[in-house]
Amino acid sequence: MEPFCAFCLPGESRLRQLQEGQSLMINLFDTPHKDNITIRGTRPVDYSAAQYPLPIPDSTSREDYIPKVGAIIEELRKAPGKTVISTVITGAADFDIALMAQRYFQRSPNSFRCIFFTPQTGLWIMATPELLMQCRGGECSSMALAGTRPAATVEPWDQKNIHEQRMVSDFIGDILSEEGIIYNLSDTFTLEAGNVQHICSRFNWTMPKDGITALELLDRLSPTPALAGLPRQRALEQIRQTETHQRDCYGGYVALCQGGDFTAYVGLRCLRFASGKYEIFAGGGVTPESTPEKEWEETRLKAAPAMEIIKEINASEASKASKSL
Repeated sequence: MEPFCAFCLPGESRLRQLQEGQSLMINLFDTPHKDNITIRGTRPVDYSAAQYPLPIPDSTSREDYIPKVGAIIEELRKAPGKTVISTVITGAADFDIALMAQRYFQRSPNSFRCIFFTPQTGLWIMATPELLMQCRGGECSSMALAGTRPAATVEPWDQKNIHEQRMVSDFIGDILSEEGIIYNLSDTFTLEAGNVQHICSRFNWTMPKDGITALELLDRLSPTPALAGLPRQRALEQIRQTETHQRDCYGGYVALCQGGDFTAYVGLRCLRFASGKYEIFAGGGVTPESTPEKEWEETRLKAAPAMEIIKEINASEASKASKSL
């Protein structure tokens, strides 16, 4: 099958195709930009790509997750930091995937939503609220997004979530400073993203004429502590030792490119379809203040929109089938 892509920009409801001169750059988790996959052209979405033969693992079990995350928490209490551990929920994709994508996108109107397929990755649906980096004519921006709780919560944020977001903000600021980049940083605010809220702050800067390039800066920023952890190399090693699935596009980024400009979003709130199955990705930031049970509940909260839509469609199709008997 040939690669394809369609997307909705934040705040829009219209599903767009790539135009001439546009491309979608796909970054797999913890890989440099030179290995990115690029989609070009205006091929229509073909949902039969969900049958493309790629392996889909079993779901992450609570029984496997709880003790492993508990062990990481104990390590972090001895040597503080953060590690983002992800989970997957998998099952048979025997439902209307086009309808599922439409409803999923409708639930996150302020996110960047896209559906794409490549033979390397399979079919992915994504609704990500997190801007990794935008660069237009040398003017750039990013956001530090972390901390999670149910939408519409009005109480002050707890210290665990505040600390988690500050780690991401400090990480981005330190990298920009190391590259001699002077930046502006906003105050923190609460960002609504579907059924959850996050703490967010925004960075703005001008790329220097000499020194690091914008794509090289992407390599330094990704994966951020919001998707990997800190210290980054230790977190990546804990991820490799703990997770039994391949992240692939989850935790990397997708970048809409035109000319020398791009807007890159972190790969999260996403599903993969392959071999007639689905795989929902959801993770949580494990810190010394974490408890395994609460981290598990956070992954269920993040996966809930996709699971609810799948159950709604399956129930509707079962009802129609029973009425036709």
